[in-house]
Amino acid sequence: MNLGKRRKGRPPPIDTDLYSPTRSTGSEDLRFVSGSLERLLGENADIRCRVHDMIDAFEDAFVCCERRALMTRQRTTSRGKKSIQHTRNTKQGFRRRSKNEPGPRGPVQPRGNRVNIVIDKRREAAALREELRALELQAARQRRALAEIGVTQRQKARMNDQLKQYIRKQRTEYRHAQAALTVNINRMRALREGILELDYQYRALLSDRGDSRAKRLNREVEELEAYRSDLAAKRQAVESRDRSDMKTRVEILDDLQCRISELSGSVKHAERAARVANSRLREIKRLHRSAEKEGNIEPLRGLALAG
Repeated sequence: MNLGKRRKGRPPPIDTDLYSPTRSTGSEDLRFVSGSLERLLGENADIRCRVHDMIDAFEDAFVCCERRALMTRQRTTSRGKKSIQHTRNTKQGFRRRSKNEPGPRGPVQPRGNRVNIVIDKRREAAALREELRALELQAARQRRALAEIGVTQRQKARMNDQLKQYIRKQRTEYRHAQAALTVNINRMRALREGILELDYQYRALLSDRGDSRAKRLNREVEELEAYRSDLAAKRQAVESRDRSDMKTRVEILDDLQCRISELSGSVKHAERAARVANSRLREIKRLHRSAEKEGNIEPLRGLALAG
């Protein structure tokens, strides 16, 4: 994580004059929306400033922790090397300081044998390692916090971009509405001029300058009235002729119905006579067959005399 290239300080301010109610020329609702947007942008700018301050503080703390961890690591390494060198020098007859002789880190404290010295150094190295691990954990936590702050800042930037897009969209819609309103106003003016022109022509027609045209119109009206009366007379004649034709047709239809009823009666009488003739024919055939079988022709003779 390279923290040295980021320029510290507050973020660049947002040009809120673009959304100021004083610059808007729309309705009361548009001015209210513009004022609300300006207030939201001001709050967003304050939040961005606080977030940048927190980022600066976290970066300073992170740099301090890294420096402390580096110094602790260097101190641990140098102490380990020094303890090893001290042990080697002691084996070679290194001159001990007296009890009250001050050293580079203060008065020398009484120590035990070399084993205890090594154990103390190891304990000190373990403690320094624990401190180094704790500092590294703290640095990791601060890195995560910085990452979360970065995510929050990106979300804020995204919300700011969405707000700008919404404002841009509202302005575009307002411009389109103004253009449509201008077009409608121009159309209304053109219609009004056309109505005034027609009114002027009508008044000129009714004035003295339009007498000839009025006479011509009256003549055309009279011709139309005559044509309408002629059409009415023709229609009445056609209706009377249709009524007479209808009466004749009704009489013919009644005559035809009477003849049909007479013919149906004749047909019924003929059917009845045919049935009687068929019955007599069957009777004659029966008597003829019986006469042929019995050889007696008296019934046939009686039937012939009766018929």
